Amino acid sequence: MPPDLNPAGQDTGSGGPETDALAGRLKAYTTTHDPAVLLAGGAEREAATLLDSAVRSVVRDMSIDVQPRLRLLHDTGWLFWLRALSDARRNPLNDRDLSLALALLAPLRDAEPQSVPEAVVAQIHAPTPGAPQVGVWNDFAGLLLEEAGPHDRTALLAATAVLQLGIVMAEDRPGRARCMGNTVHSLLLLHEHHAEAELLAGAVDLARRLVAETPRDAPEHLHHLARLCEALRHAYTLHREPEVLAEAIDLARTVSSGLPPGHPRRPDAVTNLAGLLHLRHDDVGDSESLREAVALSRALVDGLPPDHPARARELNNLAHQLEALAELDGENADPAALDEIIDLGRAALAALTPDADPELRTAVRANLGRRLGQRARRGGPGHDPAADLAEALRLARQAYTGSAGRPTGVALEALAGGLAEQYARTRDPAVLAESIDVLRDGLAAAVSPAHLASRRYLLGAALNNRYVEYGEPADAREAATLFRQVARAATESVHRRLESAWHAGKLEINLEDWPSAADDLSLAVRLLPDLAGWQLRAGDRERRLPAYAPLPTLAASCALATGSPDRALELLEQGRGVLHAEASAVRVDLERLRVHAPRLATALAELPTRLRSEPDADRRHRLADERRHLIQEIKGVPGFEDFLQPPRLEEILDACREGPVAVPMFGRYGSGALLVTRDGVRRLPLPRLTFDTVRRLGRDLFGGAELALDHGVSPARRSLGESSLRTGLALLWDAVVGPVLDALRDDLGGLRQGTAPPRMWWCPTGPLSLFPLHMAERREEGSAFALVVSSYTPTVHALGRLSAWRPGPDSRPLVVALPRTPGAPDLPAADEEAALLTGSFPGARLLRGPAATRERLLTAVPDHDIVHVACHAGHDADRHHEGHLVLHDGRLHISDIAAARTDRAGLAFLSACGTARNRLDLPDESLNLLSAFQLAGFSHLVGSLWPVTDRINTRLVQAFYEHLTAHQGATVAESLHHAVARVREREPERPSLWTPHVHIGP
Repeated sequence: MPPDLNPAGQDTGSGGPETDALAGRLKAYTTTHDPAVLLAGGAEREAATLLDSAVRSVVRDMSIDVQPRLRLLHDTGWLFWLRALSDARRNPLNDRDLSLALALLAPLRDAEPQSVPEAVVAQIHAPTPGAPQVGVWNDFAGLLLEEAGPHDRTALLAATAVLQLGIVMAEDRPGRARCMGNTVHSLLLLHEHHAEAELLAGAVDLARRLVAETPRDAPEHLHHLARLCEALRHAYTLHREPEVLAEAIDLARTVSSGLPPGHPRRPDAVTNLAGLLHLRHDDVGDSESLREAVALSRALVDGLPPDHPARARELNNLAHQLEALAELDGENADPAALDEIIDLGRAALAALTPDADPELRTAVRANLGRRLGQRARRGGPGHDPAADLAEALRLARQAYTGSAGRPTGVALEALAGGLAEQYARTRDPAVLAESIDVLRDGLAAAVSPAHLASRRYLLGAALNNRYVEYGEPADAREAATLFRQVARAATESVHRRLESAWHAGKLEINLEDWPSAADDLSLAVRLLPDLAGWQLRAGDRERRLPAYAPLPTLAASCALATGSPDRALELLEQGRGVLHAEASAVRVDLERLRVHAPRLATALAELPTRLRSEPDADRRHRLADERRHLIQEIKGVPGFEDFLQPPRLEEILDACREGPVAVPMFGRYGSGALLVTRDGVRRLPLPRLTFDTVRRLGRDLFGGAELALDHGVSPARRSLGESSLRTGLALLWDAVVGPVLDALRDDLGGLRQGTAPPRMWWCPTGPLSLFPLHMAERREEGSAFALVVSSYTPTVHALGRLSAWRPGPDSRPLVVALPRTPGAPDLPAADEEAALLTGSFPGARLLRGPAATRERLLTAVPDHDIVHVACHAGHDADRHHEGHLVLHDGRLHISDIAAARTDRAGLAFLSACGTARNRLDLPDESLNLLSAFQLAGFSHLVGSLWPVTDRINTRLVQAFYEHLTAHQGATVAESLHHAVARVREREPERPSLWTPHVHIGP
């Protein structure tokens, strides 16, 4: 609202059919004196419609006309006064109608006392006759809200209409501010309980006005900031705009820090801040925010006296936050954590006072019941699961019935969950049916969009579980429909929307509804990048992704089932490299952006460093908001309209200029390969690529290589390992590589033995990314190594983004060698490789032993077009199996390498174990130590799929660099092919030595 509402504004309360209807009804009553005229259902609807129109007009036009508003209050006030005179048998709501009448007629008591009943004049005290008693109006409006409750829409509208008038008529700033604050509160209640989104926007605007009009040194300033914070929290849950949540958290911090310990409003302020931090964790996965929320709640609980009225609420909040914290560990969570959470819930229940808020009473009972149900399901020593379940159901039923026909989400979840656990024990279908009926009733009672979405999700999950039990297609169809609605709900977080689209797609696959499945899974793929927000730490970015590991391939399979290989390829390209694909795209387009918008390019280039170095979670979230706005600004630059959009098909196909790309896919619903050339995409079925085949490939290839390279076993045993590896390569030829090469024969120029082999690329998905496709062979039929020079690429589109490179006279390799590493076996060949490089390239820089530190390597990378690393490598279990190089001072992780930047487009050769091995726990995440160097700016990468023998690897390194430097036109891929051929000729019966080496790049 503006600084002053215009008393000469539009007529907000007169005219229209509702006004005429209400006036006619009052006139009819004066003639007949029949209360039925006023007690008819239409009477209150007419009054509510008039009040609603008046309230909305002020919110919309920011003006109010006093006289029409007084007439509106007069007519509606008299309606409820006359209704209140009826006895309770004819009007059970006569007490509530009396409160309505007093609130509505209070302004008339001051302005036109002769126009209101004498009994009303007597009840409304007027210390200053003729002056507007806005404080009295406020009191009556507040009493009405307290007595009627938030579900009484007419009462909320009446109170709001009176308070809006009070804003205009108040004679001093404190009176005006009080009316404004209470109006904000009533508008928020209308939004929360009656889905009035337009009124929510009015509440936010009015709360901002209230803060702006209050001096910072005024005692009520912090209270008004808290009002604005509350309004913003509601606004965030409606639209999930990150900037709104960030502002709310900033305000909550200001309020909390501004109230000293012992201040009566401090518990509310700390609770509000902790709740907002918890909300940020739930929505974006920021564990730092959750841990801060837990710390705030613990400190608050510890500081409250045992008889404090907020103690039950705070114990319940702390239990809720600890539950979320335990969920971060998933199945590895400490069982004792749940015991502590249940103990806190019992303490909260005991701390409830007789006059406790009914919603708090419901929440405490429901949460305790839900957690007891969880413990009953998990079991464990020292607990009686049957007793836990019985108590869980008793508490859940109390919470459900105590909701007075308006069950809260937590009460629904507790009762439905308890019944589901009871069904798991009894297998009684009636129990499962009851749980679903409970959720249906809860959905029917939902009003706000947020409640609708969350309850649709709960009901969808229950129907999905029943479908799993009994296979009834109707349950699957209804569950899929509910999940689809949640996936497209603006009120839900990205995580919940993605999860819902994922569930819907899987159900539709079971129903063989391929178009719907493709549609829903495509939405899930589009949401994947938003799930791993830039503002999060690495562990948080990766924590939620493993659940969706099969998503891109499954989405592509559904697209294929609808006859669209083009769409299948686009989905695979969009779903791979979630964690770093955007950074790679930025790096490629940055120089072009510098020419057209240097300021924006500089700002964009600096943001990743600012994000990585920022320790404060709030500031990281603000930087992420800054980045979103920056990207939108860049899209406004001519020629950058599609900046950071997923690649279009024509861009993907254009990347196949030098040869075809095969994209093999293993899937539960049929395996195949997408064959991609500049002319288009076609699908090749691979019927022999089954689950059993993949399992056998893993056993034969990796089990065989491990045995063959184990010098702790006999030569005979190592020979068995080589034989197993041969068997795996033959199976790989039969199931994947042979059919692919046969289908690409014409694209590859005929594949004639004895001629220079043509180039091709492999872009494997899922578990196929672990296998040496380039070495598959069946001796009597063919060998991929003999027929083609193979390279790999993380995505097809990536090939088109990489710059051409060859070593030149000014090439200065950075050589990192660790012949001895604390806590690891010696690598004597590391010195031999270092000698080869420093002897072949004058000016090479050597980081050896203690000099080979993380900081020195990362600092030196931008100055060299060749990086050769000879050291140990591994994967961190405590970092979601992220790969690392073992340097002298510790581990250098994938995320560290990817953050480095070079514009030299050169070669990274990692002479370490398993540097090309991809992670399978992320959604087709083609992320390994090699691809990390590609993200840093290197075009060509050489590494291995499994451990390599020290001495043999030295020979391969020597042959590789000799060929690369001696042959003017040789590519990196051809030089590696030549070097592997030399090793293969020398050790033809030992495929473990020459199979794992791969080239990634153009």
